[in-house]
Amino acid sequence: QGLTYGRDTRDWYSLHIIDEGIGAPADPSRCFDLGFTTKPRGAGVGLAVAKNVVRGMGGTIELVPRSDAPGSVLRVLFPSLTSSANLALGGAA
Repeated sequence: QGLTYGRDTRDWYSLHIIDEGIGAPADPSRCFDLGFTTKPRGAGVGLAVAKNVVRGMGGTIELVPRSDAPGSVLRVLFPSLTSSANLALGGAA
């Protein structure tokens, strides 16, 4: 869904991924650190990569506890990529 973000006139999109598990750790921002995991055999790579991709698009990503039930919500905001200036995501793959 297109929305505006502050004084930014581009269309912005919001993606919410709802988890019904045990929820985020006490400091949810740590979930985006490379190597951080709560799983016994986890590598701690997934959310770190997601953060880099979203930031490369000029967006934001955060993990917040659900207010209505156990679990978390991964909230991603990113700008529309419709203009040619927005298509350069930068960095080598």
